[in-house]
Amino acid sequence: MNKIRVLEVITGLGAGGAERMLEKTVKGLNKRKFDVFVVALTDGVLRAEIEKVCPVYVLNVRSIFDFSNAVKKLRQLILEKNIDVVHSYMFHANMVARFAVKGTKAKVICSVRVKEVSKPYHVWFDVWTQRKVKVYTAVSDAVRMFMIEKGIPSA
Repeated sequence: MNKIRVLEVITGLGAGGAERMLEKTVKGLNKRKFDVFVVALTDGVLRAEIEKVCPVYVLNVRSIFDFSNAVKKLRQLILEKNIDVVHSYMFHANMVARFAVKGTKAKVICSVRVKEVSKPYHVWFDVWTQRKVKVYTAVSDAVRMFMIEKGIPSA
């Protein structure tokens, strides 16, 4: 049986809620069914803990000017590792992941963690790029309802 190859992409590896959820996810995936890899746009304290269970790649994205380079590096990794599913967390990682899958067989699962009330341009980019996402997940019912109100399909 071929394993499903999953690439978890996150904005950073600090000790926040999304990062802890990613850590739980990679530790909890059935290793007989899934090969899992993690990519972070920036490094952080959780890297060493996550590396105990799967490879971690850090793209060292420092500003918006690194966006196209991050997309290129992520696409290269998706192709090199023959990734089936890209699961992204948080706005910046979501955007990089959506553009990186172009020209690959990978499908994007996008986890939305917050209502972007104070950053309407985040909502605009989410709506503008939603066709690149196969499945959305929302961290809570409030976030799911916010997504629906803004025209973003949610799970």
